[in-house]
This record gives sequence, C-alpha cells and structure tokens, in this order.
Amino acid sequence: MALSRFHSNRFLPAIALASLTIFALLVVGCVKGTETQKLTRAESGWKAPQSKLSPDYVKAVETLLGNGLADPRGGTFSKVKILVSDAAWKPYGPMDALGWVKDDGKTVVCVDGVEYPVHELIGKADLDQFIAENTGNGSRFGRSQNGMPIASSNSATPGLLLALGMVSAAEELATVSGAQLSYGESLFVHLQNRYRMIYATYLKQNMSKGLIPIAQRLEQVSRLRQDWTEPPILSGVSREQLLEEADAILSDAYRRENTPKRSIDLDAVAKLKPAERTTALIEALDEVVAQQMGQPGGVAYSSDPIFRLLVEQGDAAIPKLIDCYEKDERLSRTVSFGRDFMAARNIHSVRTIAWSAITAIWPSAKALRTENQQDLAAVLRAEWIENQSLKPAARLIRRLKDDSATPKEWGDSAAALMMSADSNGMSYQTYTEQDPLFKSLSLEDRKLMVDLVQKRYQSLLSATPLNGAEAVSYGVRLRLTHILTILEPSIGREKTLAELEKLQEFRRGENNKRMGRMDLFSSHERRMINSLVSADDPRAAEYFERFLNNTDQQRISLTRDLQPLWTNPKDPKIQLVGDKFFAKQFELIRSSESSRKGLGVVEFMFLSLTPMINSESLRRFFVRCLGEDMVMGTFTEHPGTSKKSISYSLNRGGGGAAQTENSSGLNGKPLIVSEYLASSISHVQGAPKFDFSWASKKKKEAMAAQIKWLSDPNFQLKSAPKFEDRSDFLF
Repeated sequence: MALSRFHSNRFLPAIALASLTIFALLVVGCVKGTETQKLTRAESGWKAPQSKLSPDYVKAVETLLGNGLADPRGGTFSKVKILVSDAAWKPYGPMDALGWVKDDGKTVVCVDGVEYPVHELIGKADLDQFIAENTGNGSRFGRSQNGMPIASSNSATPGLLLALGMVSAAEELATVSGAQLSYGESLFVHLQNRYRMIYATYLKQNMSKGLIPIAQRLEQVSRLRQDWTEPPILSGVSREQLLEEADAILSDAYRRENTPKRSIDLDAVAKLKPAERTTALIEALDEVVAQQMGQPGGVAYSSDPIFRLLVEQGDAAIPKLIDCYEKDERLSRTVSFGRDFMAARNIHSVRTIAWSAITAIWPSAKALRTENQQDLAAVLRAEWIENQSLKPAARLIRRLKDDSATPKEWGDSAAALMMSADSNGMSYQTYTEQDPLFKSLSLEDRKLMVDLVQKRYQSLLSATPLNGAEAVSYGVRLRLTHILTILEPSIGREKTLAELEKLQEFRRGENNKRMGRMDLFSSHERRMINSLVSADDPRAAEYFERFLNNTDQQRISLTRDLQPLWTNPKDPKIQLVGDKFFAKQFELIRSSESSRKGLGVVEFMFLSLTPMINSESLRRFFVRCLGEDMVMGTFTEHPGTSKKSISYSLNRGGGGAAQTENSSGLNGKPLIVSEYLASSISHVQGAPKFDFSWASKKKKEAMAAQIKWLSDPNFQLKSAPKFEDRSDFLF
C-alpha cells in the first residue's frame, strides 16, 4: 500500500499547514472490492494553428483538449451562474461565471477550462471586453474568486482561445501571464487543482451523485501528466504521487456512488455495546467533516461529533483504531487548504483521522513515529500491548526515561505531563480545569520526573539555534527549562534566566536577522517568561518588556504573547509593560502607517471577549479607544439579500467581516473606532449595552457607561471567557 503526503503546487503560493506535515497522509490505490472505470484519451483531431505561444504550452493544449480541458468549440460566450464553492468557507451556491454555453443550454465550458451544468443563463457576454479586461494595465489575469477562476483569465484561457482559432487573443493573454505559460505543465497543474476543488466541494456538501465524472477527469489529467515527456518543473510531489492520489479519489467516488450510506445516528450508536459502538464509529470516519480553523491553520477533528464520540471510548478503542490506521483506505469528507484564495485543496484520509484519534486518547503515541510509515502500525500495536495497563502519566514517564528516545520525544513527553487529561483524552484539543498529569504521580515519581527533566536538559546544553540540525534540540532545551522552573523553581529559575539572557541577545543581534523570524524560539521565550511570572520572580517584567520590544509588532500574538497580562491582571510591573505596549499600538492605530506597522483595530476588539478583559492595562487602552472618533471603515448592505458586512482599513492591510449587529439603514455610513469597540464590549457579561442603530446621543451615553465600568478599580470578571486551547499558552 503506497502512501503520499498532502501537497501543494509550486505554481501557487506555498501551503504551510502546521498541523498537516508528517501526519497528513493520503491513502492511495483502489479501495479493495471497488472497481473503477478510467477515461480513455479522446482524439479531438484538432491541431493548433501557428502562434507565438510557448511550444510546450501548445503541446499541452493539444494533449488535454477534450481530455480534461473542456472543448469550447460550438458554444456561445455567455454570462451564467453555476453552482460552486471553494471547498473552504464559501457556501455552496450560484456564482457568476463566464464561458461558452453549449447549444442545448445545459452546460457551459467556463474560462477555467472545466465544463459545468448551467444553473442560470444570464445572457450573451462580450468576449472582446473580457479579453481587454484581462490584458494590459490592470489585467485581471490570474485573479480568482476564492481560488475559482471562473470569470477571469487563467492558465487554461489562452488554450481555449487557441482552440477557437483566436490566436491573437490567446497571445495577448499569454503575454500578461508572465513565465507561467512558458511551461505546458502549468496547464496540468491548473486542471488538477480545479477538479480536486470541485470534488472536495461535493464531499463537503455530502453529495453521493456526480462524484465519478469529476474524479475521472482528475485521474485522466493526472495520468496524462505522468506521461508528459517534458522535464517536470515542480519540485516536491512527484507526478507518480499525484496520480496515486487521483486513483484514491476515483476509488472513493465509485465507493460512495455505488454503496451510499445513511447519515449515522449518533444517539442510536451511543446506546450500542462498547465494542459495537467503536466499530460503528470507525466505520463512519469517512463521513467526518472537520473544519479548518484558520489560514494557514490546522483542521480541528474534534469539531466533528463522530470524532469526539470515538475519542470518548478511550483506551478500549485503541486496538481497533490501530487496525484502521494500518488497513483503512477510505477518504473522509474533511478538506484543508493553505489559503482560501489559493487553488489547492487537500482531502483527508480516514487513516489520518484514525491517527489523530489514537494520539488524542494516547498522547505519547506521537513519540512513536517511524521513518517507514508502513511499520508504524506494528510499532503502535507492540507498544500498546506493553503499556496499556499503565496510567497516562506512567506512560509518559517511561518515555522520558528512555535514553534511546529523541530530544523531541523527551520534550513532548515532559510537556504532556504538564497538561491535564480528562477521561476522553482530549487534553490537547479542549480547555479543561483538571489538574495536570504530573500531579497524579506519587511523590517519588514526581521527584523522578524532576531528575529526568534535569538530565535531559543537561544532555542538550551543546545545542545551538544557528545549527539547523540542532535547532529542534535547542528548542527542546528551552522547553525543558521553563517546565523545570514550574516543577521546581529553586532549580529551574536560574537556568531560565540564563537561557533568556542568551536568547534575547541572540534575537537582538545579526543572527536573528540572518535567520529571519524566530517564531519557534520566540514561543519558547514567551513560555519561559510566563514560568518566571508564575514563580513570582521580580525580573519577569523586565524580560517581558524586552520580549515585546524584540518581536515584530505585526507578528505579536495578542493572546499568547501577552499571556502575562491576563494571568497576572493586577501585577503593577507586568501591567506597566502592558501600558507601554498598548500606548505604542494606540499611536499606530491613529497613524496612517498603521496598516504596515501595527496590529490593527480588529485584533484588539477581539480581546474584549477573552480573559484579557481582566487586565488593567488592556482596559485602560480600551478607555482611550472609546474616546477615539477616527473612521476605520464602512457599513455595507448587499442588495437583494439580508446580508450585511463591514469593511475596515485600520488593520494589517485592511479586511472585512460579516456584520451581525443591528446596522439597518447604515449602508455606506462610516464605521467609527469607538463604536466598533463599544459594540464588541457590549457582549461581555455585565457590560453596558450598545447598539449601532441608536441615536448619536444615546450611543455616547452608552460609551460613557462602558468607560465607567472598565475604570472600576475593583473590576474583576469572575466568569471571563476561556481560551479554547490553553496547551499552546503553557507548553
């Protein structure tokens, strides 16, 4: 059984999904018992006319026309609506598109080179105008709607025009494409991405019909690309791997269409006997539709109820999950992406989800990754047989004692001991009030843990951040330092101070500039500072201020990097550091340079709905903002719909958001900083209310009441909202 990793294509901006590196695997090859029918190459009989287009690109058009690149000949260029989605966050529904509608009016070959059913025919479109808009100054070439170039020129469009005999127009569009159309392989890449996104959309929409034709086209394009005789221009994923993934998707399509399933009844499953319940839930993993939480960002499998209920089965589910990880070749309905406006989409395999369930129940299994992934199931099974009788903390201590384990395995095990675990093992995904695992250890084992952390720390003293091979070990050393400070302040504090001094000097110097952003080490720096704060070290505030000053102001995480402010909301030294930070941000918000240097208004508004609201310095910052009448954007109402939104410019480059507040009658009106903040604060428990629709006088009175509420010296919101995941804050 061959395996390949999720991938991105180098013609598109690089995808960086932090949680989908080594773990995000696709099963490839046909699902056993599923027969698939592959498309044979159709000979269009078309030969490209003479042109100035790259011969390599022309050859690709000749190869693909009618074989993945839809044939526009005989159609009428029109504006239509088609049913699509970006398989990310955009809802499935009708969108405007341009293309050549067939004589029967039922299908359209859009400018992206794909044939779609026509949802609504709006009317004929001006092809000359389309070409003009996509060439010359202000060209729209390559622009798309959430990664869907269905109304703008793209890698396929010059080929479609060439097929229509419009040589000059094809040459014009190719000219503005830059180097992209110098290579025929760019057309293969484009079509693979389009068919994969469409298939991913159908999966997320829980469709069981229409999957096979899309999967067949994807497989056909991938097969033709593998046979492409020109040298590959993309690094990373091979043509063979891409074809294997396309084969897996085609098998998935036939399985879903030929053996449709009813939606799982979780209430009924919950009443089954434990063994039957686990079996039913694993069988339903192909229906998991987990959501990606950010971009770039990881997919939270725990957002899906099937996954959550499976993890709740605990240790008893591990043997069957290992079997699933080893043998299950199905795909799920879960889709991830680098950015929603990019074309690539990744479909998650069932075995990827099974692995996540295993590590949610059994966190130390993460330390068992092997170079040969096919051997991992055997390693997991043997380790489970040996460790299943141990409690979670004992399993982690065992890994920490293992001299043959890697530094990363030591660090992961020590960090897991510092976190809590409830009965369903979800400590890595959810916030919990339970005690960390190490507190379940006997006094003797707790002392052993301190000794082991010291031992592992000492063994890593030679690691440096400049040596790429040692950078991971250096990060583990910093991690162990702050853990040691929390476990045994008398031992760890001086080590933490020494490491902080070296790290801050390193980040201030030329080495930091040479290595770029120090995200990995800055997170460890923040954690070490937090351990000093928790140990009541008088120097913590000084190091906290240095940390904020050394960090790119646009890169600061307001929740994680400012953690000392909300964990120590009344500490005068810590809050003074916060006052200085927020004063700088306030000036950046008021400056025309804010979009390039500051964090922006919207990020700060979010803090009112977090535990940070208890921070004195944040509330003082909010009081200043409530007196700021600067315009930050506009309200927008969308004609013919109930949809309302806001757009804003006082942010990193600007942006927009759906507007759910009562903003009727405000279309086109300015959005004021103080009013936007007041609206956000009004959602905090006990805060004075505010409504955009109120008269000016009433709004000012509401903001004055909020200022008074925030300025109360005895302010303490006992039921302040919790962050969803505190594991990253702490360890």
